[in-house]
Amino acid sequence: MVLRVGVECGAKGPMNIVRGNPQGTGRKMASSSQSEIPDERQIFEIILPYVRDTPYHLPHMVRSHLELLMAWNTKIGLTSITDPRGILRTLFGESFFGIRAAGINGGLAVDVGSGAGFPGIPAAMMVPDLRVVLVESALKKAAFLGEVLRRLELGGRCEVFRGRFEQWDPQGTLADWVLSRALAIDRKFLSHAKRVLRPGGLVVLWTTTDIARRIASGFASGWLWKEAVPIPGAERRCLLAGVRSGG
Repeated sequence: MVLRVGVECGAKGPMNIVRGNPQGTGRKMASSSQSEIPDERQIFEIILPYVRDTPYHLPHMVRSHLELLMAWNTKIGLTSITDPRGILRTLFGESFFGIRAAGINGGLAVDVGSGAGFPGIPAAMMVPDLRVVLVESALKKAAFLGEVLRRLELGGRCEVFRGRFEQWDPQGTLADWVLSRALAIDRKFLSHAKRVLRPGGLVVLWTTTDIARRIASGFASGWLWKEAVPIPGAERRCLLAGVRSGG
């Protein structure tokens, strides 16, 4: 099932985010240091170490996505990270770094287990020629993803597939990239990745160094894994890319 932006995404819109503690309310509000969303200049500074050449439109799109994520997160548990700056570094920043490091420059990318939209939506933000399918089995998370695509006006080249990765059919257009962040990689995942990737297409994983070593050694048959690339500012996180052997 594909959720088309603006048609099948029936979740309620984002809630208002309250900042500070207005006088006369008599109620304690969340600390601004924890809940306040950085402005676009601050966002630019936070993501700069991961992006370097930051497209002019990127901070605005990031802020729009972040606003929705913060609003929906308390209701459907999109991420355990609650600090906006932590989200900017860990989710947005690491996604941007991996997109550039993997050389993602166009074609079709499939983001498996997209959740809050990472790394697929940042990939669409950065690469204007990229088409993205966000694969998400949870109904509420899929609805959130549809709302983000509508807000960012990415529906022309991005879509949400609600279901498991094994259920996604490329329908004649093989993927150039299969992306996934923090997903448990197993033989079923890699087997379907082989079926949907074009010859020379890459699986790109945002993971930890320990897990990367296990994947590269445990799933060596049928795959050629590149050397893992450390992610700046992350103690144990890295990027692992692999191509099926034989092209």
